[in-house]
Amino acid sequence: MRSSTTAPRRALGRCLTKRAELTRSVSLLFAFLLGPWGQALTAQEEMYAARRRALMDSMDGGMAVLYANTTGNGFNKNFFYLTGSKEPGAALVLAPGAEVEEAFFNQAGQWDYADGVASAKAFPSDLLTRSLSNLTRERPTAYVSFRDLEALLGAGRALSSLSDLKNIDATISEMRVLKDEFELELLRQACQITAEGLNEAYRAAEPGIMEKDLADVLESAFHDRGSPGSSFLQAASGPNATNVHFGATERVLEDGDIIVFDVGAWWNDYTADISRTIPANGRFSQEQREIYTVVLNSQKAAIEAMLPGASVDAVREVAQNVLIDGLHELGLVLDPKDPAQRRFFIAHGYYHFIGLDIHDVWSEYGRMSGEKVYRPGMVMTMEPGLYFPPDHLDQTLARLGSREEDESTRQFLETIRPVYRKYVNIGVRIEDDVLITVDGNEVLTSAVPKEIDEIEAMMKR
Repeated sequence: MRSSTTAPRRALGRCLTKRAELTRSVSLLFAFLLGPWGQALTAQEEMYAARRRALMDSMDGGMAVLYANTTGNGFNKNFFYLTGSKEPGAALVLAPGAEVEEAFFNQAGQWDYADGVASAKAFPSDLLTRSLSNLTRERPTAYVSFRDLEALLGAGRALSSLSDLKNIDATISEMRVLKDEFELELLRQACQITAEGLNEAYRAAEPGIMEKDLADVLESAFHDRGSPGSSFLQAASGPNATNVHFGATERVLEDGDIIVFDVGAWWNDYTADISRTIPANGRFSQEQREIYTVVLNSQKAAIEAMLPGASVDAVREVAQNVLIDGLHELGLVLDPKDPAQRRFFIAHGYYHFIGLDIHDVWSEYGRMSGEKVYRPGMVMTMEPGLYFPPDHLDQTLARLGSREEDESTRQFLETIRPVYRKYVNIGVRIEDDVLITVDGNEVLTSAVPKEIDEIEAMMKR
């Protein structure tokens, strides 16, 4: 059996075009659509069917086999994306052009969708191997997730006649890059719940409570709105706020602390991801205000540049250049073009997708071919940040060697030391979730304030 690690790239453009046509035809305004047998299909079932059809259109013959829960990390997100099912042990076989094009295997041998579609059928799980054996006689190519290879061993001789095994992960990942209307509705709700939870945390924050108290406020707010909870939760104060990813501890908030939130609520298996930074006492100090303004200016400039057709890398440069120029004005960067000086303050990336995961198909996207540009239907974060841990300067100095460029960096760090000291224990990150539209973008998380005067007004007691 010959295997290939690449997805069916040749038909991918046709796949995505067809997918867009199908998803546009499914309006969420209609509660029911009729299948060929007169059985009512919900708009949700139609949406999953549109995704499967788009995938089959990309396959160029052959068949596909996917499993519900073989990733070793909870349910298989790609399987869920195609079926809406998280049922343990379930499997999906797609065979475009066959009498049964969509076969769903589970313990009960039942699939509601199959009741309304002639080319779909449900089978008991123990018939999967026999079905695969029949299909492989006529279809020598199989598209599978290479995450499912262990599960495929169970199919045994059923797959022995295959001459070609192809990885379907990249194709499904590229489909997931662009959100359809069904996904956007779920993401909007996840963003709204997260924003409302953060607004409650704004009002609850004050010196004397613990970081965990703020985490409890957030989780309670999410549950009150029907969410099962957070996908990730950071409520880091004081020196903890200078960690890129932290959590929430029993540390008691002190007057003069800054608090960095990074949190997302789940809604129907989709998650938001919002970061906000607030002063514990409700008023930004001058130093906090200065760093916050630099980060906010960076984020706003980058969001303004997140337009369809724009280069993702170019927008990253916009965000970074505004950060560095702002630091230069504060005396923290001496030469804005010096790579070492720029690197010293850049602690993390600026964006990623959200969806079924916090960093939805992000690692897969980095491996996709072609220029990375913003496209309508993408939902991406924009999250610049600056952090001033007390030991960052000295730790960097300790790592330097004796090269000429190291000496230049040493001089830079020693020169900025008095200025850096002013901002020790300040951390600022501002993150929004942005939908790329046909003619611009939409910030899905604007319901939670990020302007300084708006934050202080909400926290005013």
